[in-house]
Amino acid sequence: MAARASPLLGYTALAIFILWRVSVRFKRAIGPQRLSRYRAPITFAIYGTILLAVIWSLVPRLGLIAELLGFMTIGAALAAVALRKTLFEAKPGSLTYTPYKPIALSLATLFLARLAYRLIEVLWLAPEVQRSAGEFVSSPLTLGAFGLLTGYTLWYTKGLAAWRRHVIAAKHAREALKSED
Repeated sequence: MAARASPLLGYTALAIFILWRVSVRFKRAIGPQRLSRYRAPITFAIYGTILLAVIWSLVPRLGLIAELLGFMTIGAALAAVALRKTLFEAKPGSLTYTPYKPIALSLATLFLARLAYRLIEVLWLAPEVQRSAGEFVSSPLTLGAFGLLTGYTLWYTKGLAAWRRHVIAAKHAREALKSED
């Protein structure tokens, strides 16, 4: 029983972390969000690190890396659509945006459903089968859900950062014109 407790504890900790992040994603997808200058660098650092770790674990299986990149491309295309439908608002002292809900919620739900199924499979359907973290990462279904969500998040964050830079550059240009007068 002691040998079984360690993986169970790890899966439980992972499930708690993932549920927390998915709940944050659902909250962000529902209403207006304040855009800070730290959002993009933090998102790129976290998702980039996770993405590199996943790709590193897939190096011996180049077909799975190609699959992941293909799903990331589809996720990025969905983000481009969502960015066109996002409501941006620049107020004095605050930049806000309201995400396009259908795409953001669908991707978060898809990823959560895949993780929930995998946890049910590991913990209840076939707990006697020895599994590794590498097996979970190399599952085509998991890679598809992860690729869609990662591609979407990185491209959407890139779009948010570009909008923020554009608004700030316009503000500086207006201030420069006022100072010349």
